[in-house]
Amino acid sequence: MKQFSLWFALISCAVLASLLPVSCTKENGALDPLSMSNKTSMAVNKPSPPPPPAADPAIVYQNNGTQLLVMNADGSNQTVIFTYGVGLPGVGNPSWSPDGHSIVFAAMGGAGGLWIMDVSVENGKPTGKNLHQIPLILPASNPITARWSPLGDQIVFFSNNDGKLYVIPPTGGTPTVVYTSPSGLYPADPDWSPDASKLVFYERTVLSPYQWNLKVYNLNTKEVTAVVPPSSAQLSCPAWSRSGDRIAYWKNSSAGRAIYTVTPTSNPTPVKVIDGGIFPTWSPDDSKLAYNGSKPAGIETYTFSGGVIKNLSAGTWPDWRRF
Repeated sequence: MKQFSLWFALISCAVLASLLPVSCTKENGALDPLSMSNKTSMAVNKPSPPPPPAADPAIVYQNNGTQLLVMNADGSNQTVIFTYGVGLPGVGNPSWSPDGHSIVFAAMGGAGGLWIMDVSVENGKPTGKNLHQIPLILPASNPITARWSPLGDQIVFFSNNDGKLYVIPPTGGTPTVVYTSPSGLYPADPDWSPDASKLVFYERTVLSPYQWNLKVYNLNTKEVTAVVPPSSAQLSCPAWSRSGDRIAYWKNSSAGRAIYTVTPTSNPTPVKVIDGGIFPTWSPDDSKLAYNGSKPAGIETYTFSGGVIKNLSAGTWPDWRRF
């Protein structure tokens, strides 16, 4: 696993369209969540934080790995809040904090690690400030696809160095291993269930011929549920709906790219929703998906009622605020 390059690991969500053909058993080594330093991260009924002001931006996204932007849900008020520069990180896979006031992202390029940018609205304009790196104490390094817990107390990420899923408080420290794949596999693209009691992720074989599957891991019981069985089709970027009843993900196969939804149960029947889409994220009421479209390339929304597709902006890797 230590030999994986960053770009090879980023086949999960950072994979370039040009690299694609057409263009996230019981675990071993998982930690009992009750032994974690912050036990509240696994609480099921902990109230959600209060929503941010309605004027705050709804969707965060990145452009060319160099800019972090936010916009309203209808695509208006597109604003750059951070630009890559000398000594600063490239931007990958941003994720809102549950209160909508901060964004975490896994850095691309020379300045690695996890970074947090605070967001506020000043005189009607979104503003990024207080960019800082989360202190990470080894062994975990080179984190990929970080996702903020719905409870706000933990961030989950995949380590490119060892193929494990970790959690860490936003303040940093020593990451805690929560899932280790069986030999010959590695997990990536984790996302939380709404109550933070489970993780969904994809798992892939280390060696060719590659096989992908989708799994749900219960942090309390350590139970692993195979949601989508192994196949040669690439599965990436699972995103749990806000109500918890569905998981969206994108699939790349000989038939092309598409976004599917599936229930978080054992071997359900996936439902194809959008042709040509990648990187799905749910609206707060689960009525829409934002995602990367291909015609034209950029961020689009899909409304389940009526199937309406709307192009919002250029960019990639959208994440929709929870409230």
